[in-house]
Amino acid sequence: MTTYYPFVPSNVRAPSFAPTFDGQNYTITILWNVSAQRYYVKCTSFNNNLIFMVPLVDTLIGMEIKSLVWDENNKVVIATLVAPHNFPVGEIVNVSIIQAVPNTYNGNGMALITGVNTFTYPMAQNPGAMYQAGVAQYLISMAKSYFRSTLIFRNRQFEVSP
Repeated sequence: MTTYYPFVPSNVRAPSFAPTFDGQNYTITILWNVSAQRYYVKCTSFNNNLIFMVPLVDTLIGMEIKSLVWDENNKVVIATLVAPHNFPVGEIVNVSIIQAVPNTYNGNGMALITGVNTFTYPMAQNPGAMYQAGVAQYLISMAKSYFRSTLIFRNRQFEVSP
C-alpha cells in the first residue's frame, strides 16, 4: 500500500516525515541547499545514522500511450507511445501505467525500452482487448540504490511504496 506525504516548503523548519522502507522506520528531511538552489532529500535511521542524501527529483507527468498489445509468446505487453520517451533502447525503467481500460493493463513495474517510442512490461495472462490506452509515467525512486521500497516525488507529494 502506497503512503502519501504532502510537501509543504517552509522558511522556518525543514519539512520531515517518517516513512517505512523495507519494513524499517526512517526519517526523511527535506533540506534547501543555498549553493545549488535546490532541495535535497536526507534519509536517516532512527538512531540518526545517515542512509542517503540525494537531490529531490520530480517524476514528470506521464506520456500518452497509443496502443497496448499483449504478446502471448513472450508474456509481455508491448506499449507504443504517441511521442518518443527519450530513454536508450535496452534500458530498464520503473514505469506506472494508469487510466488504461481494461484495468488489468494498469500498475507499476519494470519495463524494457525496445524502441524510440516503445517498451514492454511483463504480464502472465492476456489482459483482454484494449479500449483505452492510458498514460505511462516513468517513476524516479530516490531510494532505488538503498531499498526495495520506492520513494517517488510527484504532484507536490512524496509516495512511499513497500
